Amino acid sequence: MAGGELVVAPPENPGFCPEDATIVGNTCLYGATGGQVFVRGKAGERFAVRNSLAQAVVEGTGDHCCEYMTGGCVVVLGKYVVSLTCSILLVAISKKIFLAHPLRLSL
Repeated sequence: MAGGELVVAPPENPGFCPEDATIVGNTCLYGATGGQVFVRGKAGERFAVRNSLAQAVVEGTGDHCCEYMTGGCVVVLGKYVVSLTCSILLVAISKKIFLAHPLRLSL
């Protein structure tokens, strides 16, 4: 992704709980250089790997979220597994917000 805005959401009354279901696949935002992504649901593994400028909001991720990320901003609302290299990640779990920074990890 190099720009623009992408909103991914299930239809109304989908028959499953969106925040508990993976709705975007593995490697979403891999190598992104811009744009914004908003996901109503979870992302698969390696979400925003090598992201350099994109911004994203997602309701959970699989393993290795934000690995080798060098820029941009990712907000994860819920469960995540992170391998943050260099950038900023905001995580909201149970009404608490944590700021994850590779030099000052406060999780």
